[in-house]
Amino acid sequence: MADWTGKTLGKVQINDLVARGGMAEIYTGMHETHGLVAIKVMRGILERDEHQLARFKREAEVAGELHHPNIVRILDFAIENETPCLIMDFINGPSLASHMKALHTRQERIPTAIVGQILRAVAGALDYAHARGIVHRDIKPANILLRSRTQQVSSGLHLPPDVEPVLTDFGLVRLLDSTLHTTTGSVSGTPTYMSPEQARGEKVDHRTDIYSLGIVLYEMLAGTVPFHADSTYGMLMKHINEPPPPIEGISADLQALLDRALAKEPDFRYQSAGEMADEFMAIFNGQTASPITLHTAKLARKAVEELRTPKSIPRPVVRFRWARIALETAAALALAYFIFQLAIPTFSNANNDPPDPDVAVGRLRFGDFSGVMDEVRLSLDTAAPPPNGYHYEAWLIGEDASAPRKLGIVVFSAAGVGQLSLIDPDQKNFLADYHQLIITRERDGIETSQPSGEVAYSSVFPSEILTPLRHLLVSHDDTPEGLALIQGLWYYSGSYINISINGYREAGEEITGLREAYEGGDEATVRRRTEEIINQIVGAESALYRDHDGDGIIANPADGFGSFPNGGISGYLQAVYTQVELAMGSDVATLNIRTNGENIQICILNMEGWLKRALELSLQLQRAPFDTATEPVIAELERLGDALVQGSDEDQNGLIEPRQGECGANSAYEFAYNLADMPLFPGANRIPPPGK
Repeated sequence: MADWTGKTLGKVQINDLVARGGMAEIYTGMHETHGLVAIKVMRGILERDEHQLARFKREAEVAGELHHPNIVRILDFAIENETPCLIMDFINGPSLASHMKALHTRQERIPTAIVGQILRAVAGALDYAHARGIVHRDIKPANILLRSRTQQVSSGLHLPPDVEPVLTDFGLVRLLDSTLHTTTGSVSGTPTYMSPEQARGEKVDHRTDIYSLGIVLYEMLAGTVPFHADSTYGMLMKHINEPPPPIEGISADLQALLDRALAKEPDFRYQSAGEMADEFMAIFNGQTASPITLHTAKLARKAVEELRTPKSIPRPVVRFRWARIALETAAALALAYFIFQLAIPTFSNANNDPPDPDVAVGRLRFGDFSGVMDEVRLSLDTAAPPPNGYHYEAWLIGEDASAPRKLGIVVFSAAGVGQLSLIDPDQKNFLADYHQLIITRERDGIETSQPSGEVAYSSVFPSEILTPLRHLLVSHDDTPEGLALIQGLWYYSGSYINISINGYREAGEEITGLREAYEGGDEATVRRRTEEIINQIVGAESALYRDHDGDGIIANPADGFGSFPNGGISGYLQAVYTQVELAMGSDVATLNIRTNGENIQICILNMEGWLKRALELSLQLQRAPFDTATEPVIAELERLGDALVQGSDEDQNGLIEPRQGECGANSAYEFAYNLADMPLFPGANRIPPPGK
């Protein structure tokens, strides 16, 4: 980036470079009217077109209209050599980030009274901006400058009683988005302080700033941020999936405040920054947390726990009591598909650009409630609400277009977000019968049994995508019980094998695992369990499928399809991999299908490696004498059994990610359901645009 020292920018004589960051360089300068100022020269080149220039100017003007004592003013803006520049107030003081860094090197923290003072001032600035429809989107200590009217503030030294935070870079993320072509689905901001919805690249409202301010508050109190990761992706996943660790030594009321501020779902958070600051001061002054904070904090924690806790997955009746046991031990996969799908309203802004017809305004997601894919949830995040006298109704359409399934009326919140959910009373799989979703505009007060109005939004699965998806998620004729391939993979290449290895005991049901049998001297059970493992993996047509322990029974609690190819049977690993490949290979495959498909294939390859090793060890165990050499083999099998279902956190970052050696059956199941997402686009008969 060019050196701007000594140059003239409009009414400003640029002096010294004082800071350089990832998005900009900051210089001091003298303004003809305002005196000493700061000049932020942003990294980013504007295209030479009137629309781009006008949009940058609008965004800069909007940010410049903010006049609050705790917000750095944007005094002017300019475009010099296609480089956007902002002229701002000069704040002679360090950032909160540099101050805390200096304190932390001495194992010190900011006094709680000063924490409250900083929090209240920043919260006031945020509420002021939010009331004007402006969201910061990059709240972090580096963007909070510290100044005092009585003395110079220095990093690491005691802050004066009148220390005052000033929030900078207001509107900068949005301004850069407008100049650098950032689009829906991309991620802007600083990962360490980013809200879950921002981490997912979704539209955000003012509550994203409240979450980020909660991270800053956590850091001021704890001396560290709640989440740490080796990569940006790992950090984003922690914001989405992980609860904030409790801070040692703080009160339960203060912890509840943090849990509410850092709730994954925006609806569970404080709805204004001032509300959070007021409650912090109340707790600091000896009051208890409000009932609503205690309640919503509990809900927020529970939501994350449920996301990470196994839940039963319904399936057809099988021959063994294992079916009920596996149901009771299955992962909470369906809940994970919805827990963060509450609609995210968008604050108004200075732009009135027409919506992009190829940008989704919402989506429909499938999940398991009492049956397989018997629940649908629809959200319209950025759709225009219907005009007065009308409402939206949602319909699923199958091969017989004359017999649509009415899902119901889309209800809009005060924030302009539409939502609808439905559970099939007969536990039928929605994807089995329907492949198209339409949202129609209907007149109020008229009962409808058929869509009669204009189609406002729609989503269609093309046949070349629908067929492999139904094989994965509805049923497949090649499996012995017509089971959906992803269910067969989860049950018979994951859960059942893990039960044979690690056993099961709950609510009166008990299956003895290898370790318990070994430590109890029960050789017969060890032999029987290893036979089960072998037969489940190899499949009924394999030469290895037999009565290994010689008790006259071929032990196999699974369906005989196997994990690996056997005879003329493909086995679940290859069958799933093939159908995913067919969906991904279509010319109309969306980015969602390609991304989640690749993730599934990674999980399949991981499972293949673990199953091959489990088969090798089980054959070894079946042939070996029953002695002390048995224990290390069992120990390795135990790890493999857990990995098959839960995955393995190889990089020790607290997450199971779609990467080599990590994700397993649980993750594959989740990614498979993601394949069936139906994004909604304006107009009728909209096939989602393909992704690259």
